[in-house]
Amino acid sequence: MNKIIIGAKPFNEQKILVNIISKLLEIKGIESEVKVSEPVLEANYNSIKSGEIDFYIEYSGTIYNALFNLEEMKNWDNDLVLERVSKRLEKDNMMLLTDLDYESGFVITSKIKIDDINTISELSKNSEKYIFSCPKPYITRKDGLPALNRAYKLKFKDIVPYQPDEMYKALLNEEVDFITGFTTDSRVIEHELFLIEDDKNALPPYEAIIIAKKGLDDSVQEVLKDLKGKISNEIIRKLNYMFDFENKSTEEIANYYIKNMVD
Repeated sequence: MNKIIIGAKPFNEQKILVNIISKLLEIKGIESEVKVSEPVLEANYNSIKSGEIDFYIEYSGTIYNALFNLEEMKNWDNDLVLERVSKRLEKDNMMLLTDLDYESGFVITSKIKIDDINTISELSKNSEKYIFSCPKPYITRKDGLPALNRAYKLKFKDIVPYQPDEMYKALLNEEVDFITGFTTDSRVIEHELFLIEDDKNALPPYEAIIIAKKGLDDSVQEVLKDLKGKISNEIIRKLNYMFDFENKSTEEIANYYIKNMVD
């Protein structure tokens, strides 16, 4: 078997995951190499098409909306998203090998639980009382605030655009009440933040999935499919936390995962 080339997007969560996968392949005697892409949306996808890499980790909503521009859903159904993505991949001689059962998606976040609000439906009943913050592009992007407003008719007292670091700072300083964060962000752990449920599925799912070329060796497929159900949102937040706040290397984090979380 030729050396397996693993594609990765250029951010920490992906680098952690591909290091884990590379070590799991090594345990099975399979040689691999990680290739981190440029910060271009379609970079890894095109690298599979050109034969430069064998597989990479994508997010279901990203490939559905941004790469394939498939039909929007009023209430998003992750199973249907995966079905449509899988069908579209066949055109380019690729396959959706497996989903990983964790989601790196948008989530409304607060510093503490406010007014017993658990869901966005509950938030919408009195949204005019609260100040909301998000990055400026989120105000207009179709899978952002417009999608939430269509489903929940939110009418915030004010919407303050901030860059992510400023946004979290404003939340912690109680200058804003709610922000849009990410489900796998390590700051959820560091600051014990509260996540609000999107109970109408207004936002697209961003489940981690493995996109692979057709004909990938069965022994490699077996290792990758065995990851399903073994990386939850809580686990990936913990791994991100180790990188962001404990200054662990991706190598150290991969070793920790394999030692503590692999059967």
